[in-house]
Amino acid sequence: MLAAAGFELVEVDLPELDLVDEALGAIVLYEAWHAHRTRYEAEGDHYGDGTRALLELGAKISDDDYRAALADRDRVTAGFERALAEVDVLAGPTVAYVAPPEDPPFGTPDGDVEARFTGPYNLAGLPAVSVPCGEAEDGLPAGLQLAAARGRDAFLLSVAAAYEEAPHAAA
Repeated sequence: MLAAAGFELVEVDLPELDLVDEALGAIVLYEAWHAHRTRYEAEGDHYGDGTRALLELGAKISDDDYRAALADRDRVTAGFERALAEVDVLAGPTVAYVAPPEDPPFGTPDGDVEARFTGPYNLAGLPAVSVPCGEAEDGLPAGLQLAAARGRDAFLLSVAAAYEEAPHAAA
């Protein structure tokens, strides 16, 4: 569909993506723990089970592990910079599965991979947008995620708009 809309498609290699899940998880959990620690220690019994579990995981991440995750984040960011020096936009699925009728719970296989394709851009601080790209067999929507280099937000939105305005986008 992108090619039909006039985009040239090329594959890019991003081996650094193997670092994303562990680095993003460590950074988010560590920072959440340090941001909420004082209140959690005083009022932890008022937190929901899922939030308590996440904060307790964050409490177990050492300063050294956090610094290692930040170094991995820098490697992921450098990989994206390399790829985006070759292409203007990266395209791929927004999530690893079609939209479920309701959010999968934390700790389930679907819940654990929900951010598999959005997380890398969050980790690297890159702009990304999801556009509808059709329906799955159950009639629920599917999303195409587009991402661009840092600072190219307006350009990215113009590409997303061009994709959505193309005659095939509603198909």
